[in-house]
Amino acid sequence: MIPVGKHVIYDFEEEIPILGLLTIDGILEFNRGSNLELKAKQIYVRDGELLIGTEHEPFQEMAQITLYGDRSEENEVMDGAVEAGSKQIVNTGGIEMHGVHRNRAGRLQDSVKKNFT
Repeated sequence: MIPVGKHVIYDFEEEIPILGLLTIDGILEFNRGSNLELKAKQIYVRDGELLIGTEHEPFQEMAQITLYGDRSEENEVMDGAVEAGSKQIVNTGGIEMHGVHRNRAGRLQDSVKKNFT
């Protein structure tokens, strides 16, 4: 948890463990000049901010957020009201992600299943 009033610069470049629920009430900002990956089951930007670059200074390096979990895991109740399963980013605060502009199209890597639940 990142409490209100705390500004954390995320600069962990080594192999990191998978976090369970990361709650952000302060500020979590990705460090410029580093290729970074954040691993978590759930990220809850509750009353804070998640910042990766700005509109005027886009993040130049590689920034990746990888979400983990599966359907059999128990749901997490955030703040006693928001119920979320794994692999979710819940935002009731602010998220800014600005990177280098790219002109390339994306493609699905697998077919989409009808009535997927």
